Amino acid sequence: FATSQTVNGVINWQSLFRDTGTVGGINPTTYAWWKAKYDNTAEPLTVEDMFDIYNQAGGGSDNPDVVVTGRALFQKYNSLLQTQQRFTSTDMASAGFETLKFHGADMFFDEQAIADEVWFINSKYLYLGALPEMTKSFKVTPFERMTSNGQLGQVSLVSFMGQYVLTNRRRLGALDGRTA
Repeated sequence: FATSQTVNGVINWQSLFRDTGTVGGINPTTYAWWKAKYDNTAEPLTVEDMFDIYNQAGGGSDNPDVVVTGRALFQKYNSLLQTQQRFTSTDMASAGFETLKFHGADMFFDEQAIADEVWFINSKYLYLGALPEMTKSFKVTPFERMTSNGQLGQVSLVSFMGQYVLTNRRRLGALDGRTA
């Protein structure tokens, strides 16, 4: 969830979820159909804003299936649902929920996510890619014997060469600047 781009690094998520910036050699200023759905209004999180960006990214028929945010906004969304919460079994009511849903999309938080953003992902169009014919996609160094704090161990480094692949940027959405 880096906020800046390195020269040889994996594309950061903020770049993918914006309505500006060239991704994959396509400039959304020139090609408006390539823009992600993005709202950077600084305001408290609301279900209405979430539904609006979800619908924009889905285009009516191809909706996001994953929603990712930080802990505070995840908890805010959960609190917004409390007045509508209904239980059909006592087991569910006493156990709580492990995940939340937003119009069928799985919603979860990540401790490394940018705190004031909510990302709407359509996993059909965003994935981590590597060329299978490339022998350098994964590289493993030989094991080396090491000692640390009186413990003996062996260490090997595994490096990966890949990149996020995005085939339909307009099917991604983001709310930015939201507060709990």
